[in-house]
Amino acid sequence: MEPRRRVLLVLKEKGLLDYNFYTASLKTEPQFIKILIEPFKENVPGLLEFYQKSKGCSNVDNAISR
Repeated sequence: MEPRRRVLLVLKEKGLLDYNFYTASLKTEPQFIKILIEPFKENVPGLLEFYQKSKGCSNVDNAISR
């Protein structure tokens, strides 16, 4: 759940979204990506990679600058 929390914090810090963590935690992986990552990929380049890195799924070196 920590990677999802990190994504929500990034979106909140950028003023793009204020989403309830509990609701986000109930989403399946495809739902989470479709609802909380895909719509913001232009506003937050690298968001999916950041999420994957947070999950330990990728060797991406770039974190999202805040």
